[in-house]
Amino acid sequence: MIIQKWTKASNYMGEDMSEYYEGPAQFPRSPDALTDSNFYAALEMLGGASDTVIIGSFGSWCGSFEQILVHESDTVAVAALEGITEQLAEYPILDEEDHSERETEATEALWTSMDMRERIEVLVKHQESVFASRANTSWDLHERAEQTYYEVQVLANE
Repeated sequence: MIIQKWTKASNYMGEDMSEYYEGPAQFPRSPDALTDSNFYAALEMLGGASDTVIIGSFGSWCGSFEQILVHESDTVAVAALEGITEQLAEYPILDEEDHSERETEATEALWTSMDMRERIEVLVKHQESVFASRANTSWDLHERAEQTYYEVQVLANE
């Protein structure tokens, strides 16, 4: 079995979850297209949250995270979680379309939040026209300065 049971950290003071298997996690305060996409795709593949499939919230001094947990009594969901884990071991993306949408949204958010100086710096780095800094959307940027678009996409999804 690839999946592992939840284990209590030495400084953990919350509910005992040792009857649950660990699934994908996400970090709500620092969104990441791949992590978030896999988290929600896995949750959907498990049939959503229920009495036996829960989203546990955990926090510490270094931040908080949410994790899908599957109770050991739900053999169907445990088998599905095992399949999800095997899938992720073979290929890192559970849902290509959802991941692509999240990547595009993050790229758009970063491009529209950049001021003109920041946009020009990235364009100059790739020896592309500074006039592309006027692109209103990341897709317009893609059409005008493809290399810069891909750098913004990487920056937005680190």
